[in-house]
Amino acid sequence: MEYKNFSERNEYANRRLQEWEVNQNPIAEFDKWFKNTVKHNVFQPDAFAVSSVSSSGKPSSRIVLLKEYSQLGYCFFSNYNSRKGIEFEHNSQVAALFYWAELEQQIRIEGTVVKLTTEKSDEYFASRSHESQIASIISDQSQVIENRELLHSKFDEYMQRNAKPMRPATWGGYCIVPDYFEFWQGAPHRLNDRICYEKQAAGWKIYRLAP
Repeated sequence: MEYKNFSERNEYANRRLQEWEVNQNPIAEFDKWFKNTVKHNVFQPDAFAVSSVSSSGKPSSRIVLLKEYSQLGYCFFSNYNSRKGIEFEHNSQVAALFYWAELEQQIRIEGTVVKLTTEKSDEYFASRSHESQIASIISDQSQVIENRELLHSKFDEYMQRNAKPMRPATWGGYCIVPDYFEFWQGAPHRLNDRICYEKQAAGWKIYRLAP
């Protein structure tokens, strides 16, 4: 099987992104864009791709959900023994990508990933639904399992215990501490806008890249 698509092209709307329009702080600019996705009812705007690299240099990506962001960085939660968790231990340099098709926008972020405190992880775990808590406990994320029925069996068994789930030590939060941003806005004729922020000793350097 093969696929070719040389003719079907969707022309981007007549939007622009100018240097003089953006905030000098990229996290403030992100906040403006993110709130705009909510305003325009973008589907699941908190979903983003995180890319990590193994000790042998092999990259991998997956979609996670943004749970918090601030001047410190961008937070999400996962199993520490998952593939990404293991790769984070080998190489803390990561990349993130938000893509909002409805607005023809994407934001690339690069930086260092660090674990959140146990207190922060406990706080978020306690806020999850009972079923989601149990799923985090019974799933050996990224490990080979025999079949789906085994997973359901473990889930049902734990549900019957009626015990208050406690956050497992193998599950918790991460924060991406950014040192690079690229704000991308689709534009007509593929003359897309790319405004970048690069962290330097004196602050953030802002510049434009060719599309």
